[in-house]
Amino acid sequence: MQATDIILSTGEIEHVAPFAGLDATTSTISSNGGTIFVGLPSLYNHHLPGVTAASMLAELRQKLSVIQDGRVLVIMPPPVQGLGVRAASR
Repeated sequence: MQATDIILSTGEIEHVAPFAGLDATTSTISSNGGTIFVGLPSLYNHHLPGVTAASMLAELRQKLSVIQDGRVLVIMPPPVQGLGVRAASR
């Protein structure tokens, strides 16, 4: 809950999808884990100058570092093959 509140207090982020018990790094279910997926503005056609996935990761890492009751990892998801890749010239 604390992590979700911190993430949503970041002005550029509008949506989160928290999953209690899901450890996305190992794809396992555990009572002491959780995962929060964050939707960046560009996913909703809100392109903001200077806001990139990398800049958001850095900002979230800094903001979430105040949480002392658990370990928080902020990671970039792997790319989806075929999305965001320029097609090869023929």
